[in-house]
Amino acid sequence: MLPLSLSVLRWRHRENVLDGITVRCTALFTACGISMEFRRPQLKKLIQITAISVGLFVWIGSALWWISVHRHAQRVASESLARNILDLAKNSQASAHSIECPTIEQLAANPALVSKLDAWAGSFVLRCDGSTISVSSSGPDKMPGTSDDIRVTGTLTSHAILTK
Repeated sequence: MLPLSLSVLRWRHRENVLDGITVRCTALFTACGISMEFRRPQLKKLIQITAISVGLFVWIGSALWWISVHRHAQRVASESLARNILDLAKNSQASAHSIECPTIEQLAANPALVSKLDAWAGSFVLRCDGSTISVSSSGPDKMPGTSDDIRVTGTLTSHAILTK
């Protein structure tokens, strides 16, 4: 059992004996509470529990950091792929002097198309509305119309608009 004292916090130098070993502590929180009057096996157990707790805390923090970085990288990669599809669609429509919206399957024949799928293995959707072309993906939840969707929009070149 650790005896606790609730004295005023202050810097202080403390010297205690643990099973014949002298331990000197200078700390801000020694006055707050833990007197070092416990046996060496208890100290060893306390150090082990502290080390395990700190290791677990660092591991969980690292895992959470990696997950957030990975999710961000997936989003950035999918936005880049969507911009690639948008550029190919604009170029395809302009070079064909067509007013029809190309499909993803038509663009798949172009070797410049990096991928037809987003980072979550979902399909991109290509839509044309007047002079606007948009490429969208349903995002990580795979449900269209939610806040995590990816959408890239562009306008047609003036030449393609004039051919309408």
